[in-house]
Amino acid sequence: MPRKALIFAAFALICAGPAPSWAAALGGTVRDPSGAGAFNAQILISNESSGEVQRTRSDDDGHFSIELAPGAYKRNRIRQYWR
Repeated sequence: MPRKALIFAAFALICAGPAPSWAAALGGTVRDPSGAGAFNAQILISNESSGEVQRTRSDDDGHFSIELAPGAYKRNRIRQYWR
């Protein structure tokens, strides 16, 4: 293989390395009307440009966390299941 082709191939492999995993985490606490954590609440977050919907549920204390790719998001709905 000619030297220029070898250098180009090496450069292409370096540039084509793994893409960075840019992500953010969104978290919070869902509370019922008494102020207690709402367990098993379903949280729906949608990407405004792609329409992709991410779903998660709160834990026993109402806490939730979800990882999101970069973009603009809106909370669609929180459905609560009271104790």
